[in-house]
Amino acid sequence: CRQDYPDNLEVRAYFIEQAIGEADFARLGELVERLPPAADEDARFWRYRGTWLDSQQRFEEALAAYERSLRRHPLDWKTHHELAGVARI
Repeated sequence: CRQDYPDNLEVRAYFIEQAIGEADFARLGELVERLPPAADEDARFWRYRGTWLDSQQRFEEALAAYERSLRRHPLDWKTHHELAGVARI
């Protein structure tokens, strides 16, 4: 699917969620860094960026990514949960 639909956000989200579930942060980083511009408008992808940045101990950047995600989708409980973890550090 990634080859047939390289800019499809749902396909990308599937593979990113899989990398997160497997704690494969190297793969997550590769996927996040190659997102199409349309992903900037989708809150999930800012959360994914935050997760990757958090795994790299880039906490200030992760915090900013989570906050940007919440500006797009204020009720996303996953982002609130991740944000709380980074804010405690």
